[in-house]
Amino acid sequence: MKKATPAQGNQVLGLILQKNVPCDRLQKLLESGLLTDLLEADPAKIDRPEFRQVVGLEKRWPPRYGWKMLRPVTVDPYHDQNVEELVKCGGYSYADDHINSKTFPDIGTEKFKISDTIRLIYFDRPVGTEAILKYFLATCYRSANIKEIIALGNILGKKRVGEHDSFFDSFNVSVDEYPIIALDPLNQFHKSGNLTDISPMAVYIVKSAPDRPLDLAIASIHNSWPIGQRFAAVRLYD
Repeated sequence: MKKATPAQGNQVLGLILQKNVPCDRLQKLLESGLLTDLLEADPAKIDRPEFRQVVGLEKRWPPRYGWKMLRPVTVDPYHDQNVEELVKCGGYSYADDHINSKTFPDIGTEKFKISDTIRLIYFDRPVGTEAILKYFLATCYRSANIKEIIALGNILGKKRVGEHDSFFDSFNVSVDEYPIIALDPLNQFHKSGNLTDISPMAVYIVKSAPDRPLDLAIASIHNSWPIGQRFAAVRLYD
């Protein structure tokens, strides 16, 4: 059995800091043995809402959406390019005029953590933007940012042109039927937890016709997203 890694330890520390756990409460948790018991338990056998109720928390949060995480896709994060250069690299059939450096400034600076691993998540029922972003936070994820969603579109677009479809079959990330969406392209929600603080525009990639390259477009974050949409996400503490 593979041992826990330092990166996973950092995730635990990040959760403690994110939750603003008081020092005395953390000390009591350590002394109680409850954390030891939890580390010995098999998470697959724990019903999270029931567990939350046992420890005195609201049973219904996070909501028990049926959701599935697809195989991660590795992309080139394009650290040194601006939005216009990134879009040009993708050879999109259509790219919305709002997807530019003015709308999405400071790309590639220290304000953005750029990941080269994008995970796609979908839900089994219609879900609103705020509920999805809160669910991401509760499970240690954030939305892919503008640079990451374009990088994902670029690799999917290139693989689509003149190459076999087994690439898409292996990742289950075909964009022929449903879009892949970055709900918070400026990475603001996981810092404030408030939907009013983030950009009103989500950015998505989709294939609008079988014989055309991908489209790169925007949508209002105030949508209720129907079943089948895939949401691009990144681990907060990768």
